[in-house]
Amino acid sequence: MRVWVIWLEVGRHVVINNLSRFDRFVVVSIRSNLPHLVMSYTIKLIQQIDRMSGKFAGAVAVVTGAAQGLGLATAVRLARQGAKVAFLDLKTPVVGSLGLDSKNILPLSCDVTDEQQVQAALGAVVNQFGTVNFAVNCAGIAVAVKTLSKKGVHPLAQFQKVLTINTVGTFNVARLSAEIMSKNTPDKDGDRGVIVNTASVAAFDGQIGQAAYAASKGAVAAMTLPLARDLAPFGIRVNT
Repeated sequence: MRVWVIWLEVGRHVVINNLSRFDRFVVVSIRSNLPHLVMSYTIKLIQQIDRMSGKFAGAVAVVTGAAQGLGLATAVRLARQGAKVAFLDLKTPVVGSLGLDSKNILPLSCDVTDEQQVQAALGAVVNQFGTVNFAVNCAGIAVAVKTLSKKGVHPLAQFQKVLTINTVGTFNVARLSAEIMSKNTPDKDGDRGVIVNTASVAAFDGQIGQAAYAASKGAVAAMTLPLARDLAPFGIRVNT
């Protein structure tokens, strides 16, 4: 376990880069000239975050789009908080340099739009870890293409590809993960699993050139509530 890094700055905002080498860190920026209040706040914040450490111990998570960006960060955070994590991406994620326990991580190549590939990946997760408790859908792509421009009309194939990966891929992973989760023993709150989908502010405020991306994320946002209602009887929560 690496150590805490406590960075205190009084009266100014703090920007710290390259803290990924630490398991746990906290940045405190307080507009106060009273050191004892600063320290009191810091101690409370550390205690709060420390209570979260290991809170996913024993749980099994599947994260798509886990080779980079949001998906990678999510998968790493879950692993560092005790979960057994399957890193899924189109190309097998490289995770050897992340400083994680190799027994608790499983990198897999998987096209989220392909039913058989997702079934095979989830089957590998169950074989390795026993079940699936969390599914986090981060896989997605974006294109910046105007509906009509000097270059011509928006290629239909690009529009279809974005929706297929972002929307169909999300639904594909959600439905197949839910099937596995439904067989879990419910916890004290009756929960058997959690599905988290990634939408975007573009779903509601898309910008120029984002017709495909905004449509795909709007669909993800829109389908989350009916998914939650469909899966509630099984004790599976769905959020975006």
